[in-house]
This record gives sequence, C-alpha cells and structure tokens, in this order.
Amino acid sequence: MSERFGYILTIVEHYWNRFCRLNKAGKAVHAYVSGAAILKDEVKLIFFYSVRPHKDILGYADFIEREVGDPADLWNRFGQETCFNSFDEYLKVTRGNKSAILIRFKNLHHGSNLVPLDQAFTILGIERMPQTGLYINKMQAEQLTELLT
Repeated sequence: MSERFGYILTIVEHYWNRFCRLNKAGKAVHAYVSGAAILKDEVKLIFFYSVRPHKDILGYADFIEREVGDPADLWNRFGQETCFNSFDEYLKVTRGNKSAILIRFKNLHHGSNLVPLDQAFTILGIERMPQTGLYINKMQAEQLTELLT
C-alpha cells in the first residue's frame, strides 16, 4: 500500500457532530486540530473515524492542507475554522504542546451509512486502528466512500 490517497483521522464523536452542524449552517472550510504529529504527506481525502462510543467511519472530506506551528498563532489564523467554542477548549486538545497541527478540509460529507469498524478492518487489511490515524490507498478510499454514500 505505497499509494497515499486518503487518511483516516480519529475524532471524538461530539467534535464530529459540531463539524456537521457547522457544515449544515454553511461553513465551507473546517480545521481539525491535533497535538500529535499526524498526516505528514498530502492526500486527496480525509476520513473520520469515531473513537467512541460507536467506533465507525462517519464521513469524509476533501483535504486542503496541513498547517503546523505555534498553537496561539494557528488559533489566530484558523481558529474560526475549528469546531471549538473557545481558545481554552482548543488548548485542551493541543495538550500544551509547543506545536499544533491543523488539518484543513472542505466538502464535508456525513455518511448516509456509517462503516462499522469490523467492515473497515476488512477493507483496510488491519486488525487495529492506530490512534494517530492511517494512510489508505485510492482503492480503499473508493470502497469507503461508496459504503458511506
């Protein structure tokens, strides 16, 4: 699996729900925040995997870019694109790290059908979802997209 076409991000479901509400309200560009070093290579699609309570692939979006830098600077530049209600809430996710990562995306698609973890494992050929996410190839991305629609 050398082709890196998509990436599966882990997300807490209440943050996913916030992104969906913002998207439905007309917000076009969103920013996922992480304190961990994730998604080092560019991809076409981002998939969202709920870590709790259901452990499903929830939807996908078009990748725009990855921004890395000082958490306060990133908040000042892109805070309005996040799903956070305050800078303090944002800082809890960055865990006091000196560097934060924002994954900017657009065209958020909430899956009409969710993809259960066991079905995703079959497509991805894995037995456990890595906490920091997972690169996937074009064929795997197409299979997930088809199942979500």
